[in-house]
Amino acid sequence: MRTNHYARSGVAMFSAIFVMIVIGLLAVQFHHMTRQAQSTAFRFQASEIARQLAESAMDEAFLYIYNQSEKSSGEFFTKLRDRSGSIDCSTTSLDNLSGKGVDVKIDLTKAEAATILNGNKFDISAKARIIDFRSADPDGRKYYDKEGVGTLELKVSVTPKTAFKKQIKSACHLTRHHDYKVVSIVTRRNNSGQRSEYVHNYVLDYALFIRNGQREFDTTLGLSLNPEKQQFVVDQTGLTNSNCGKIYLGNRTGKYVFLNIEPARKDFLPAPVEKKKIVQASSDEVFKLLPSFYSTVKSEVKKKVKDEGASLKSFSMDGHKAFFEYSRYPITNDALTVKKNLQDFRDATLAGEAKAANKKALLDFFPGVEFKPDTLLSATLEGDIRQRFFHFGYFYVDLSSAYIKIKAEKHGKSKKFTINFPAATVNEMKNELYPCFDYDHFKDVTGFKST
Repeated sequence: MRTNHYARSGVAMFSAIFVMIVIGLLAVQFHHMTRQAQSTAFRFQASEIARQLAESAMDEAFLYIYNQSEKSSGEFFTKLRDRSGSIDCSTTSLDNLSGKGVDVKIDLTKAEAATILNGNKFDISAKARIIDFRSADPDGRKYYDKEGVGTLELKVSVTPKTAFKKQIKSACHLTRHHDYKVVSIVTRRNNSGQRSEYVHNYVLDYALFIRNGQREFDTTLGLSLNPEKQQFVVDQTGLTNSNCGKIYLGNRTGKYVFLNIEPARKDFLPAPVEKKKIVQASSDEVFKLLPSFYSTVKSEVKKKVKDEGASLKSFSMDGHKAFFEYSRYPITNDALTVKKNLQDFRDATLAGEAKAANKKALLDFFPGVEFKPDTLLSATLEGDIRQRFFHFGYFYVDLSSAYIKIKAEKHGKSKKFTINFPAATVNEMKNELYPCFDYDHFKDVTGFKST
């Protein structure tokens, strides 16, 4: 009986020790898991605090920049507009971007962080930098001056303070990109040349802006910009060049918009204003071009030969000067009084052009645009604008030194002699200009006769 009792006591002790070991292991495991859960919860809390602080700082940084963009005299606005200092990284390689950018104020977020649990254990910073700037549009046309489209990078960092780096391992970095535009309201203009760059708001530079001035002119044969019996006066007396209002008439490159400008100004006519002696004509060519002149000369030659009692074999003209030339005159009536019949030639030319284009021709030609004072004309008009002009192509013959060489036969013998032109004929031809018209414009014009 005693033996069994001792045996049972040993088993009970062994069981108790086993249970204590299991309980101890469970307690150790529970303690480990509790510590682990506490650490995980702390890390999660710290990470969430860092994330929320970063989000808050990013929103505050964006609002700060948005507000600063309205302050044209502010430091941040100036840096953004001029791309000055460390804010501009658009030309910096990716390897050298660290530390670049300007600090953005986030005072509200920092103050709020000090009031929340563990929030004061973080450093919070925000930086802004330009990482890209496009100074031309997709077609390669340059924008004006400092205008363009840029990409601004906002970067917020929330990191543990040095004293808490061993305790807190959480941090948060947020980066966002925002496109922005730099545009001018009023641009400085140089009237000595055309714009070479596109300006987003350049329509605001002008008192009168006609975008498709060239089309307006072409589709109406000038009627819309040079209306009949209506005068447009631009009076800016007392203003300087830099303060006067400007007028813009849009056009295509290499094309002109023409106005009946007052007064007639040679400097607004397309060069060359005149071209002398384009083609010289021989004696036979003059006779072909001027058949009535040829008939008169032939009649005089025959009369001379008859008086000599001879028979005509041939004749030619020598010593003459005959050329095709052109001159350009302002199209207005008062500018075409310098030579005889210029107004009639102009009217005939425009009538032919209008008929060929199936459009209405202008009936009156007076200066439709007047500038006061006229010294501001160049400072006021912009675009490829020219004085509307009459391109007068003509043929002329100068007989001052000319004479007729005659070959005749009398009693079977050759006879040569010359005759000079009468002074009246020389003077008449000297002042006579024979206009040249486009045949296609006049082939269907009733009553029109070529010389």
